[in-house]
Formats: sequence, structure tokens, C-alpha cells
Amino acid sequence: MPPSSLYPKTRTRHSVADPRQTLIEAGLDLFARYSFEGTSTRMLAERTKVNLAAIQYYFGGKAGLYLAVADHIVEHVNRYLAPKLAEIQEILKQGPSSKQRSLRLLCELVEHVVARFVGISETDKWLGILVREQSLPTEAFDIFFKGFLEPFYETLFALVTDIQGSGPDDPEVKIRAFTIMGQVFIFRMSLAAVKQTLNLKDYGQKDLEMIRSVILDNVQAIFAGPGQDL
Repeated sequence: MPPSSLYPKTRTRHSVADPRQTLIEAGLDLFARYSFEGTSTRMLAERTKVNLAAIQYYFGGKAGLYLAVADHIVEHVNRYLAPKLAEIQEILKQGPSSKQRSLRLLCELVEHVVARFVGISETDKWLGILVREQSLPTEAFDIFFKGFLEPFYETLFALVTDIQGSGPDDPEVKIRAFTIMGQVFIFRMSLAAVKQTLNLKDYGQKDLEMIRSVILDNVQAIFAGPGQDL
């Protein structure tokens, strides 16, 4: 069974009687560290203390394990992301939305991602896989895209469309949306540079609050320029 929360405080312990889950957890770490090509089946077997044949038996080979790891990541991300997206989408279905309400919902979504993405070290387990799939996509990228990226960005695009009062196919809507989220993801994607320049060992609560505050100020400023009626 999957853990009861997205980021449990203690690692779930699996015995050799649960080799499938043990292999997935090993894959999360090894594929993130060394890539799919750089991770051998022998490395996986040595990490998990299971027979090499188990990889073939449970997943049909290393490629099948990699896709199972992608499914595992999607399941975990959606435990905290899907309910928030559903909440926002339900509000948007209720009828025409004011720019002010959509901006509030957008800020809530940004805050949610900051809290659950930036400040959680457990994301390190799979961040390397996601970053690599963005630059060198494989079949796993389709799992990520359909699993959570597409519904996330569709919700984001809908909110920005309401705020700008433009059409849903306006390319500026999507560029603004990616710009907004880029402010959030830089604090995970460039973690080493941020820590070194700010002389941080890790993000503390005060640091996260400052990041959240500055990003939300920037979001407000993006929609307070010429032509914006907020």
C-alpha cells in the first residue's frame, strides 16, 4: 500500500517480501542520481538485495521499472496537487469569475505549490527525473504530462485568462503562466546556487515565508501593469 501522506516524516519500511515496492523506491533514487542510462539492473539489484530476475518478473525489464517509477511520482504529486486543482476548477465552473477572484485563486495556487514543493526535501528523490524528462523527454514524460502537468497548467491558464480578460488561446496567457511558475521552480531547480548565494544550509521557515511573499508580490505586479484593471 502507498504511504498515507505524500511526504511521510519517516521512511516506510518494506521487507524483501515486497520486492516490487522496494525496486520502485530504489529506482526513485538511482534514476534521479544517475539517469536511466546510467543506472544498471545490477545497481538496482544490489541496492534492493533482490534477484536480477525480479526486475524482469515485476516490470518486464529496466524500462518497465522506469515507467513504474514515473507512475509512482504522479500518484504522489497528485495527493497534494489534485485536490487543490479540483477545488479551483469547481469554483471556475460556477459561472463568470471576476478578475479579483481569479487573482486570489491564482495566489492560493502559487502559495500551495511553494508550501508543498519548495519547502519539502523529499522532492529531491524524484526532482532529478522530472528535470531530465523536461530536457530529454522519454515515454515517461507523457506519464508526467497527462498525470499532473497538463491539468495543472490548464487550471493556471484558465485563471490567467480570466485575469487578463483575453482569449484562452492567447499565447501571452501561457507565457505569463510559465513566467509565474518559473519564479517558484527556480527555488528547487537551482537549489545549490540559491543556498550558496544566500549562505543557507537549507530553507528555514523564515526563508520560505520570504520566498512566498516576494513571489506573491511579483504575481500582483505582473497584473498591475498598463491595461490591467485590478
